[in-house]
Amino acid sequence: MSVDQRYRRLAQEWRAKCISRLMAGEKVIIEQDVHTPEPIERSTLYRDSLESSGFKWFAGIGFWAGNALWVLALRRTLDERQFDTCEAHVLSELSAQMTEAAIQSASLGQTALESKMRALDYVDQAALVLDRFGFVISANEATEAIFDSALCIRNGRLFTNDPAANSFLEAFLAQPRTDSDAAMPLDPALTVLSRTSGPLLIRILPVRGIARSPFLAAHSLVLLRDPYSNPGLEPKILSQVFGLSSAEARLAAVMASGVSLEQAAHQLGLALETVRNQLKAIFSKTETHRQAELVALLLRL
Repeated sequence: MSVDQRYRRLAQEWRAKCISRLMAGEKVIIEQDVHTPEPIERSTLYRDSLESSGFKWFAGIGFWAGNALWVLALRRTLDERQFDTCEAHVLSELSAQMTEAAIQSASLGQTALESKMRALDYVDQAALVLDRFGFVISANEATEAIFDSALCIRNGRLFTNDPAANSFLEAFLAQPRTDSDAAMPLDPALTVLSRTSGPLLIRILPVRGIARSPFLAAHSLVLLRDPYSNPGLEPKILSQVFGLSSAEARLAAVMASGVSLEQAAHQLGLALETVRNQLKAIFSKTETHRQAELVALLLRL
């Protein structure tokens, strides 16, 4: 067994002992709760893996957010002494306070999330919220009109039978998982799900603000739109906002539903070349360069 394998095995055993004790009701775990001092001092593996990083002694404060156990890990450097039982007692008093703070954070996030989902229901916008691993943690009532055999929740995850849409979702969820708003993409991700009952536009936005509490785990807001059942944007509004001609505004309103250029030409009864020229003018007036970028801009209205 290599050194890395031995270290991983030791770490797994140590972690299991810590979690077991915290799950049983202990509030703080310190080094000597799971290791006696002699083996620590004798262990070359322990010394090489921890002391080489400048740290040695550990304490973990356990606290709860709902049914989830969290552990705040504290490390001391080589120049400091190890945590003792008196310090563990003092640290244990923080456990209840951290649990209360986590519960309040999750509650505020849940309230903000439910408010957002109700607002989307009022405008018949189907929406789901995913955690950072792609599991659905909330879905509003409007999703019932969207779900079918091609799109549904399966084993707690959003499932589609469209390989391209699945790849799109997996790629978005594979982005760096972080709770920093600054690290989240600014623009919505867009794709079209192909299904027998017609195309479905899928738009993904990062969850921000209070609803992004780490103890709630809300990561992404997924908006689902059927372009044939949604009233869409008013061409008059698009003309006023972007200075589009009447013909350009009608095309932009159709494009906002996520259809292809060919479908838009057929729907408007125009030649494909005419629609292409109008789209170029729309790109210029809206300062966009691609259809996905244009749709993202229009949907913000």
